[in-house]
Amino acid sequence: MHDLSCATCGSLAEGFKCAACGIEQDEFEAGHLCGDEHLMPKCSICSEAETECNCDSL
Repeated sequence: MHDLSCATCGSLAEGFKCAACGIEQDEFEAGHLCGDEHLMPKCSICSEAETECNCDSL
């Protein structure tokens, strides 16, 4: 297993967060109710899904 990072700011990701419903999970869950495309790495700095990340780029 490799470490995931936030695609927006590059910080280490802490689990996953759904950008649609906000649910947080430790592992990626295929077949998430909102759709797999909404369940994405959660930024460890701002705790948002990577598409909602508001951190400055590192």
